[in-house]
Amino acid sequence: MRFAQARRQRQTRRADEFRRGQESELVFGQSLAGVREQLARITAADRRLGGQLPPVLIEGETGTGKTAIARWIHRNGPRAEEALIELNCSALPEALAEAELFGHERGAFTDAKAARIGLMEAADGGTLFLDELPSLALGLQAKLLTAIEDHMLRRVGASRSVPVDARIIAATNADLGAMVAAGRFREDLRHRLDLFRVRLPPLRERGEDILVLAQELLNRVCRRYGQKSLSIPAEGRRRLLAHRWPGNVRELAHEIERAVVFGGDAGLTFPHLGGGPAANTSGSTASAECLRNDFVFPETGFSMEEAIDELVRRAVRQANGNVSAAARLLGVSRDVVRYRLKSGGASGNGE
Repeated sequence: MRFAQARRQRQTRRADEFRRGQESELVFGQSLAGVREQLARITAADRRLGGQLPPVLIEGETGTGKTAIARWIHRNGPRAEEALIELNCSALPEALAEAELFGHERGAFTDAKAARIGLMEAADGGTLFLDELPSLALGLQAKLLTAIEDHMLRRVGASRSVPVDARIIAATNADLGAMVAAGRFREDLRHRLDLFRVRLPPLRERGEDILVLAQELLNRVCRRYGQKSLSIPAEGRRRLLAHRWPGNVRELAHEIERAVVFGGDAGLTFPHLGGGPAANTSGSTASAECLRNDFVFPETGFSMEEAIDELVRRAVRQANGNVSAAARLLGVSRDVVRYRLKSGGASGNGE
């Protein structure tokens, strides 16, 4: 028994050290400067309040780093030395969700052979992070709302409530407004959570911060695998900027790790992402004509890179040199347009 407890303590300590390492290396970049300012204001307010901290709602697509942000808020706030309990709501079986979150008394249901506290009670004095919150059933959302508002909870099968002071950080990749309109999320819970709101933009909207993040991830992977430091060549950087990143930061991290482990010398050029220079550029003239309806790919080769650069130049010309307007026409960030103009030798006024 004592050995098992010591092993659990070691495992918890190692997990905590790993999380702290991740949080200390968060890369905010210029595109997340507003997010960093929000987080600083939230933690400053937390230190002034002390107890009964208001909830935080983190919005963003899957893989944008919502969990890392939740950990950052906890570790940089007044409850850093207390428990941080994380729960992915989508992983909870509906039949067990209430008991898992609020606990149960002995005999409350068939397998309840002993009383057990729930995760919210386990986070008393600390933080409870509820990822993918909209996965909770409407009935459970109502009980969560009551617990947040009254700072009390009632275990399944209990006749009385117990006080609890757990700071709630909730995360969603769905539009809660749309879910409320569809009857799939409680409007009162949405309003209760929507006090300190943090929105994480998708990776495709972060411009050249993608390159800063990619290099930091590469540095971490090299350290973890005991490899010498590497840098991403120009061809790889161009492909990283051109990719849409539907999986966001998680996808980028996996691409970097695969490139280091399996890619060999050419791994960091990310050839499978597309968007790189063609092997044969003798067809580069044809790339400028590719928008014609009668266009046929030449047997001598085609330069996708030159075609992209030509699209950027046309958008800039149509926008009278205004980079911001050209970016809106193309559906990309200004940093992507600036990068293309710099590499392609065109010009814009940057406004």
